[in-house]
Amino acid sequence: MEASKKSLQVTLESCEFAKEFNYFITVQLSGHAEKRRTDVSAPVTNPIFSANTFYLPITAEEMVDDPRLQFACFTTTDRKENAADYEQKGQARLLGDCILEMGPLIPSLTDIHGIGVRRALEFSRSKDGSEVTVGRFTVLLKLVGEYMTQYPGLEGTNLTGPKRAVGEMHLLPPEDVNFKWRVRFDIRAAIDYPLNRVTTGGLPSPYVEVGWSMYEQTEPDEYTKIMSVLVENNRHPHWNQQLLFNNPAEVIDLSGYLWVTLRDKNSIEPIQKFSIPLDYFRPFTPVHLEVHCPGKGPEESVCKFYCSMVLERPLVSAIDSL
Repeated sequence: MEASKKSLQVTLESCEFAKEFNYFITVQLSGHAEKRRTDVSAPVTNPIFSANTFYLPITAEEMVDDPRLQFACFTTTDRKENAADYEQKGQARLLGDCILEMGPLIPSLTDIHGIGVRRALEFSRSKDGSEVTVGRFTVLLKLVGEYMTQYPGLEGTNLTGPKRAVGEMHLLPPEDVNFKWRVRFDIRAAIDYPLNRVTTGGLPSPYVEVGWSMYEQTEPDEYTKIMSVLVENNRHPHWNQQLLFNNPAEVIDLSGYLWVTLRDKNSIEPIQKFSIPLDYFRPFTPVHLEVHCPGKGPEESVCKFYCSMVLERPLVSAIDSL
């Protein structure tokens, strides 16, 4: 594991243009040849993209070298709705672009207690020797560990991150025989997951993160985290999934805190997070939790999250040890 390996989570929101067209947006990190792109929107002035979150690999060295994010917005003409790929979905024309200097944002992005950075930006283009604004959008930035890029992308999109749930049956996780301790975590369900203002209808896309930290007031390093599957557009998700959280390589004794974070793919801020000291557990004794997550507004109901955890130690034969 290399501590310098990170990813920049880029989420596009609140896009606004003057005319109704089919739009798509690209994003690129300076020094990287690869561009990421959204899907093509319906002909509207305020497009909402289903593939609006991207994870761009970035090293610690690149973060101190004045990186830039380059955004570009395109419109498409002669679009064929039944086309199989982007190249057959009409001719793309550059509408405008935007460059975000990330240097001033690095301290906020690298703050372990921070929740990321939100910026309102504009697409512009040159016209008659001056810059003209042709669109507006909001970008949410967050520095995450490489673990976010180790999960398959959502089929048909550029999104990486939690794997999409395709049912309520999931294989048991693979086991690592060299663990010193581990927590078997059964993520069951939630009721009344909070709505969001990003997606049509406000339906959330919930998933759960599990991580470890040494101290109660310190959130987990990104590299220790594991994730559940993603349940899309559902206020009452049934994950019915089991995860195995193995001790980090440098942590042999049973110490520190297990962190559980409830997230919505469309929101940079967590829905709820809590930590449990590992010395609270007794080996092979299940702990069942009903966690209440208060709504952020007076009209929002309380979200209830259900899970079970079991601390496991390696099984050793007394006879073989002799």
